[in-house]
Amino acid sequence: MRYERVKIVRDPHTVYNRPVLPWEIAILEFTFGEGNVERLDAFVDTDTTYPDPKEEFHRLQQTYGSDPESGIPYVASVYGQAAAGVRAIGRAIKEAEADAKKRAPRRSARKLAKEYANDPLVG
Repeated sequence: MRYERVKIVRDPHTVYNRPVLPWEIAILEFTFGEGNVERLDAFVDTDTTYPDPKEEFHRLQQTYGSDPESGIPYVASVYGQAAAGVRAIGRAIKEAEADAKKRAPRRSARKLAKEYANDPLVG
């Protein structure tokens, strides 16, 4: 699976540089606002398999939560509700998988998982 490094500006004093899955970038842009998420054109490839769209939709819903006022999950705001959202995530996963096949370098999945697990944005 291929991760892309992004720089996320939460406020002038809080900036994160982290690897995310390509389809998560749209959710981050929605959550933090346009211009606060910058793609760094750096990629991390792992041997991890691509997720099932339904499971990934659920994971993203759990990871990013919901809008406090409306209660609508951020993933649903970006990709759509229910089956439509799952289909949209599935298309995004297939696009990312096709793009990753064009490149070869690999990085330890263990190192990436450790980085991702300690990320304060994910919780």
